[in-house]
Amino acid sequence: MLAQGKDVFARHGCAVCHGPEGRGGIRNPNAAMFQEVPPLIYSTFGFTKEELKEKIRQGATPAKLDPAGPHPERWMPAWHPVLDEAELDVLVEYLMSLAPKEEERW
Repeated sequence: MLAQGKDVFARHGCAVCHGPEGRGGIRNPNAAMFQEVPPLIYSTFGFTKEELKEKIRQGATPAKLDPAGPHPERWMPAWHPVLDEAELDVLVEYLMSLAPKEEERW
């Protein structure tokens, strides 16, 4: 299942914004959250599986750091027209598997 999820991640270009293996580091000027696209390796700490699936289905637009400034360059489109439930399931399993192990967190 994880290999299938990794394939969905690669095939749909998730790393372009979320970095290799979801580790982040991709700049997103004027985005309120660290001015980077959020890494996905911490998904298990902020979302249940169902919440993460819904976030992927609906997409996300980052808040602006400077309200008078330009919109952040990167935003996540709604994937519900592209990914079916089976793909969402394996993708979420893969994303949840990326969480750092206890000894790697700090």
